[in-house]
Amino acid sequence: MKRFRSDGGGEDNSKKLAEYQKSEGILKETTTPYTLQFNGVVERVNRTIMERVRCMLDDAELSKKYWAFAVSVAVYLKNRTPTRSVVGMTPYEAWHGSRKKQSMKNLRVFRCLAFVNVPEEKLKKLDYRATPGIFVGYSIWTKQYFVYDPLGKTLHCSRDVVIREGKRYKAPNTADEAILTKHFYRDVIEEHKPNSTEKQPSKRQTEDSVDDESPPKPKKQSRELAGLESSLGDAWKPPAEGHHGNRGGKLAESAQLALEDEEFDDMIPISAAAAISDDHEDGINNPKSYKAATESPLSEKWDTVMKQELDAIGQYRVFGEFVELPEGRKALPSHRVYKIKRDGAGDVQRFKARLVCGGHHQIEGIDDQATYAPTARLGHVRLALAISAKYNFEIHQMDVCTAFLGVDLQKEIHMHPPQGYYRLVQTARLTKSSRKMVLHLRKSFYGLKQPLRVWYGTFKDFVISNGFEALRVDGGLFVLHNKDQDIVVAVVVLYVDDLLIIANEGLIGQIKDQMKKRFRIHDLGSVSFYLGMNIECNREHHTIDIHEHIYIRTIFVKFRMDESRPVTTPIEMKLHKRKPDEEACDPPIYQSMIGCLMYAMTATLPDMAYAIAVLSRYNHDPSNEHTVALKRVFRYLNGTKDWRLPFGGALEGESVLRCYVDSHYAGCPDDYNSTSTLVITFTGAVNWRSRKQKSTAQSTTDAE
Repeated sequence: MKRFRSDGGGEDNSKKLAEYQKSEGILKETTTPYTLQFNGVVERVNRTIMERVRCMLDDAELSKKYWAFAVSVAVYLKNRTPTRSVVGMTPYEAWHGSRKKQSMKNLRVFRCLAFVNVPEEKLKKLDYRATPGIFVGYSIWTKQYFVYDPLGKTLHCSRDVVIREGKRYKAPNTADEAILTKHFYRDVIEEHKPNSTEKQPSKRQTEDSVDDESPPKPKKQSRELAGLESSLGDAWKPPAEGHHGNRGGKLAESAQLALEDEEFDDMIPISAAAAISDDHEDGINNPKSYKAATESPLSEKWDTVMKQELDAIGQYRVFGEFVELPEGRKALPSHRVYKIKRDGAGDVQRFKARLVCGGHHQIEGIDDQATYAPTARLGHVRLALAISAKYNFEIHQMDVCTAFLGVDLQKEIHMHPPQGYYRLVQTARLTKSSRKMVLHLRKSFYGLKQPLRVWYGTFKDFVISNGFEALRVDGGLFVLHNKDQDIVVAVVVLYVDDLLIIANEGLIGQIKDQMKKRFRIHDLGSVSFYLGMNIECNREHHTIDIHEHIYIRTIFVKFRMDESRPVTTPIEMKLHKRKPDEEACDPPIYQSMIGCLMYAMTATLPDMAYAIAVLSRYNHDPSNEHTVALKRVFRYLNGTKDWRLPFGGALEGESVLRCYVDSHYAGCPDDYNSTSTLVITFTGAVNWRSRKQKSTAQSTTDAE
């Protein structure tokens, strides 16, 4: 590029762009605003493209709302067509600096019939194996096609597409399907659509009052789809209800587009981020809002837990009276976090609806003060498990109910009442004046910045008064010593409000009884699932095994790597920073994959520490080479997913604390810094780390 010409708009005058143009020797030219004659070449190209678009839409017999797809295809073909501007190559080849001829085998007729394969993970027994649609374009980043499904109003981006260029898409006969639904499938599928004149049943109406209708299907929306909603704005719409099979479902690389709003009749976004489903296999998922909870088939259960939460808050007298907001102060917002608690096998245990306030709106010095509170590190949790395996201790788990409630606040704080407060609390009445009132918080509450510190201080004082000592290196670990024998007889691990109590059978009962007298505690008995880790104890052989099989299967399905071919090593190549001419990949997806693997690695997978540490260096700007290396880690994990991290069962001489260290001298090709790794063992690996050194070592001895 030699010249960059614009009309002087603000979007073209950034400092960063000017520095880039200066460094590359690009001459910047500014034309007179609102004078199209000075941009003759650009305007002529726009005219050429729009003429092609009109012809394509007319030949395809499509409405104007598909203009964006036609523009994308027209530009795609123009960049791969010879031109007099460059000799002997196409604009695409000239731009990418390649003399290799561009393959044209992927070109297809615009608007022809296309079938998108549906992954097996998204299929049920009677679902269609493919979704028919209209071929509308090509992906410029990957070797995939864009196919639009008019029935499901869904844009699919997929590699597994079968295209019939001689045929065109025809909408199915919905009248025939309606007859089948009415007479044959009434009790099998849920496709009843009431007429506009019919009275809609209220959301509190039970199944008994509707004899011939199935309950409404719950609306599900993942975090990634919520991100699409925020990026597309009003052009976003959830999948339409009522159409059969998989056409209304969510595919891993599809974006839902709304076409019915009048103001968007002439516009369809042609690109969106990939959506990855995080739904559970049983179809029971966490509601994202109060409305979703009250409209779901489990609304009665959610109402019950919301009332129980408000009752518990009332017992601690957290809320004061409704008051007018003092001048110069701001009331904190409130919302609920809905969570379905599951066991190690993924089965539902109980429902929770935590009411929290927006503590992130607190202002330091006005309604905020010291907030830091320690929690147990995963390495020390594993060390406690190793101690239990060596001394054959029992391990019990306890959950403190409403841990953050009941402690007096030192600052005056106000909060808006949550949704449904007047409906759930029968003593409260909604009036015009009460709409402007706010709740005065008397005591600590979830979401504030202070309660975690206050709760930790309360718990610490309690256990210390019972003879425990807090470790200096980890404030979330408390130990009880037998001073006569100078041995550890009990360990208490605190992670926020989740407790692990490790002791012999007689002492563990005494500790639990003391805690139940002081706190409201849910006794979960012998531990089997803690902080995402499955814990399997064998007291006969003095061994403990931990693993994350359920979590690993979840992330494999999430990123569609469950059928990948296993390899024997997690990483094998030296990776470099992405070069300017290298093709970039999608950073959010790359970062999400790294984050999921990192959580598994920090808990139970020390063999992946080095690979994850290296790949994490490129989170900000990953290339396709980095993505291939990251997928290799998934392939390695696919071959080792059934492995477990063992503790105990060692010989007497091996039951000592050992530390193994090593370094990779000048292992980073970008800055030649070395990488340090360590593993600490005590009847098993209890801690590990792999980290790039901040300074450049001059020798292998210096790197060590």
